[in-house]
Amino acid sequence: MNVDPGSREGDKTGTTYKISAYLSDGTWLWTYDMGPGIEPGVWYSPFIAYDFDGDGKAEVALKAAGDDYIKDENHHVYGGSEYLLILNGMTGEVIDRVD
Repeated sequence: MNVDPGSREGDKTGTTYKISAYLSDGTWLWTYDMGPGIEPGVWYSPFIAYDFDGDGKAEVALKAAGDDYIKDENHHVYGGSEYLLILNGMTGEVIDRVD
């Protein structure tokens, strides 16, 4: 049975949502913290890995947030800064960012 995560109480622990990259042999490359203003869960934190610049290596596009966020009475984020980031797929470094 699928449950809409919006119907459950949000995170109260302050845990932040992170994304990690690995090589196909399992070697860890990097971990990026999306920020405290991002709801944990795949429904709220979309990302895509794709070779956007055509260099033969994937970049990662994802949503991230700053420290200025607002939560409702159920501990769900409903406001604050959000960004679209493009990360270098091999290093996790930010290539570009837009609000």
